[in-house]
Amino acid sequence: MVPFQALAFFNGSPCSTWHSILACVLIIVSVPFSSLPGDLQNALEMHKSFTDVHFQDKVLQRVSAISVSSVKYELEDVFVVGHVHTEAIPIFFKIKYILNVDTCWVLCGKLLLPRTYECHFHAYQVAVDNDWILFLLWMALPWPPVTL
Repeated sequence: MVPFQALAFFNGSPCSTWHSILACVLIIVSVPFSSLPGDLQNALEMHKSFTDVHFQDKVLQRVSAISVSSVKYELEDVFVVGHVHTEAIPIFFKIKYILNVDTCWVLCGKLLLPRTYECHFHAYQVAVDNDWILFLLWMALPWPPVTL
């Protein structure tokens, strides 16, 4: 279940609150493209923004968090990306990977589709969609900012 109120606080994790952000550690890992899940590889290769990128034998940067326009995104964060029709039923997105593809940062994740709403818990019961969703980020910086 995804508590709707917790989404504004990056899953409600204490690491995402303002007083403990400085304690969070950025993890940067170089990963071969071939080590990513096969269906994620296909999604990246088929994306219209990456038609000129040759992914074979490519090594990508994977990070644990990123900051875009003063908004911090972390692995496993869940946020609302849209609504179903006029009923205002939210569609959620869960971040699985944050990758750097030729200077373009990409949030890779899956949609969480609401199945039922639990009034007692004020939460949606969700099902994970099979397809990978890619959000391209511009003007993104790894979090915490690296100082030289």
